[in-house]
Amino acid sequence: MHMLSYLLEEYYFQPEQKFSCRRNLLYLQVWSEQMQKAGYQCPAFSSLADAGISGLRQRFEAVLNALYPDTEINENFLVQTALEEYRRGCFDSAVDFVHHKRYIAEKFHYQGKTETSAECFLNQLPLLMDFLQFAEKNQWHIAENQENMPLPEFAAQNHAVLESWRMFIHYFSCCSSPDNTAWLFTHQDYRNQNAFAWNEAEQISLASAGTVSELHEIRDFWKQHFPIAFCTAGEYICYAVKLATGEIMRCTAPEFEEPQTAAASFPEFVQKIITGGLVMGKYPERRSA
Repeated sequence: MHMLSYLLEEYYFQPEQKFSCRRNLLYLQVWSEQMQKAGYQCPAFSSLADAGISGLRQRFEAVLNALYPDTEINENFLVQTALEEYRRGCFDSAVDFVHHKRYIAEKFHYQGKTETSAECFLNQLPLLMDFLQFAEKNQWHIAENQENMPLPEFAAQNHAVLESWRMFIHYFSCCSSPDNTAWLFTHQDYRNQNAFAWNEAEQISLASAGTVSELHEIRDFWKQHFPIAFCTAGEYICYAVKLATGEIMRCTAPEFEEPQTAAASFPEFVQKIITGGLVMGKYPERRSA
């Protein structure tokens, strides 16, 4: 059962008098026993078994502080916890998880906690789960952003059309096809100078520009388009968000600045990858049963 997700919801949304009840005490005891069996050592656990209901909220805080030092208990932490427990199979089904997500979203709305980033991240969860299932099935190279590293400032632009992409890609530190010929840019790609830079397409075009006028045209184009993915299987392809509309553009070498629309939005772009409408890299062959 998703014990921690439930306790966090109660802690975050309920006042002291409602949080301190026998049900929450039972859940906290069961959860602490599970954590002990998993090898976690925490001084706060030792006092739970004999503790009464009084001050339950403070004791739960002591447990959280021991397990998650320097972590703020906020809406994003609730969502990340729910996502992690879903991946570990703590929810009975995907339907149960969706109901859980809706419950959190409704609570945010009811209490006026309607920050764009939190709501957007909640809305991205089904798409993220679908993509993770696709990635596992097709042997993509996936690494989670376990250190919760933010995007560099230039990549975290305050464009509304980038919001769904930011919330989605924050989950990853690596996201590439099985043959490593296609990848979605993550915080690591925007920080590190890899074999292919995040602005590789712009660099290639600038290097081949023949006039000052062409240089200006290339720079103007990339000021209006933000790269989010790159492919090297065959012809070079950069996928970029058109900042004016949110469309995902397919920019193909050698004329990167003469793009075609690949998807109307970032969620549609991901869905096309999942359903095979847009193939990035080569996937392993499936054997028939």
